[in-house]
Amino acid sequence: MAIKDTLDQPKRNKLLEVLSQDYRAENIFLALIAIVAMAFSVMILSGTLNVKDNYPLLGAYPKVFAIILLIISTLGLAVVLWPFYEPSLGEFKKITWAKAKEFYEDLFRVIVFMIFLVFILLFFDIVCRYFYNIIYS
Repeated sequence: MAIKDTLDQPKRNKLLEVLSQDYRAENIFLALIAIVAMAFSVMILSGTLNVKDNYPLLGAYPKVFAIILLIISTLGLAVVLWPFYEPSLGEFKKITWAKAKEFYEDLFRVIVFMIFLVFILLFFDIVCRYFYNIIYS
C-alpha cells in the first residue's frame, strides 16, 4: 500500500526542492554575491575595470570571462528571486483583463486627467511667479 502511494505522487526535482526552501541568510548572501558579480562583469564589459594581460586565465579573454560571470550571476539572482514570484504566477490566471473598448476609454480618461493636471500646475506656477515678482521686486 505504501509503495503504491509513493508511485502516484509526481516526482520532484531534489535541486528545486532544496532551492525552494526558505534559507533566508543564504538567499540574502547569494543575492549580494550575485549583485556584486554582476557589477564586476558590467564594469569589465564597459571598460571601467581593466584586467591585466598577464593575469592568469583571465588576462587573455576578459570579455569572455565577464559574459560568463554575468550569465552565472543572473542565474543566481533568478534562483534567489524565484520563490518570491512563484506564488503570483497562479494569480495571473485569475485576472480578468479589460476589453479593448474599456481599455481605450480608461486610457482616454487618464490622458485627459493628466492634461488637466498639467494645466492646473502651470496655472499655479504662473500665479506663484507673478506674486513672487511683485513681492521681491
